Amino acid sequence: FGREPDVLTTAPGRINLIGEHIDYLGGKVLPMAIDRNITVCAARIDTPLLRVFSDHTKTGLIELRLAELSPQSKERSWLNYIIGVVANYAKRGVAIPGFEMTVHSTLPAGAGLSSSAALETATALAIESLTNT
Repeated sequence: FGREPDVLTTAPGRINLIGEHIDYLGGKVLPMAIDRNITVCAARIDTPLLRVFSDHTKTGLIELRLAELSPQSKERSWLNYIIGVVANYAKRGVAIPGFEMTVHSTLPAGAGLSSSAALETATALAIESLTNT
């Protein structure tokens, strides 16, 4: 976005050495972080927008109004992980400022390395830093 970010966050991908998809059924798992990650650079802006750019997609710069966040589909469906995090903080009373963020990933999407969880974690850490939550 042509300036230094206010915050930079990183969240690793992970593998499960044992117990893939049984944790939510009460089974035992043994997850382990790997050396691939998602990095988010974020900065406040003066307008009530969420502006997102990812070098891992072909969607280009996307702007969404914070007051009108809704689920995205097709090539924009990856934004739902970010939208869900933003919406949950807002639901809990956190005043979400307008912000822009870039997403850089060394995690291949859909490879079972928890890229969606890493994106959600990096987004949550950025929001907490931007809002002093």
